[in-house]
Amino acid sequence: MPSIENKPVKRYSRSLGLKILLAIVLTIIILGLLATLTTYFTSRNVLVDVQTTDLINATITESQETAQVFTQSQNLVKSIASQANIVGFMSGQATEMDMEHVVKHSLLEDYNIGQAYSSIYLINSDGLTILSTDKTFEGKNYGFRDYFIKALAGEPYVDVSVGVTSNKLGYYFSHPITNSNNQVVGVAVVKLKPEIVSQTISNQTKEGIEVMLVDEYGVVIYSPEEDKVFHSLGP
Repeated sequence: MPSIENKPVKRYSRSLGLKILLAIVLTIIILGLLATLTTYFTSRNVLVDVQTTDLINATITESQETAQVFTQSQNLVKSIASQANIVGFMSGQATEMDMEHVVKHSLLEDYNIGQAYSSIYLINSDGLTILSTDKTFEGKNYGFRDYFIKALAGEPYVDVSVGVTSNKLGYYFSHPITNSNNQVVGVAVVKLKPEIVSQTISNQTKEGIEVMLVDEYGVVIYSPEEDKVFHSLGP
């Protein structure tokens, strides 16, 4: 017959075994949770890094493509401003043949390849538009515009704004027209259509990435979401 003294020992052994088993189970659960959390945060960080890299690359690509469009327009207006017949026309020293070529044959139209520009025009030193591919610009004074003021001071300039004549957004590229004495006799301006820039951006944008173009003041001038256009990114 079993001794009575052995029963507490068995209960104690069983209780100790359960505690050890429970400790092992808890340890496994805790380690499993730690492993899961570690995997989650590591995966999330990797995903964030990948998304950040994609955004950086998209920004670089878009800025380079847009810069090319801007550079082409800057080179175009510079070329117009440097043409001898244009300089002669603006300085009042054009020959009759040059006058006829510039005015009657619409010389400025020849520069509007692909109709990328809503207007190409020449402004005299008083700010008055004397010739334009868009005839509604002729006779209008744009002496208050930054692109005219800067160019008249001898500085090529780029501006984006809504036209006072057309009431449409445009990218303005201006360049001083100087005579043989290096005097500024007028300003050449090309107004790039906004869709040229927006198409350039949208053609390069990956799915799932929203690219916006803002001016120097943080105002959105292009976004695939129209309700963001002309709104500020923030203070």
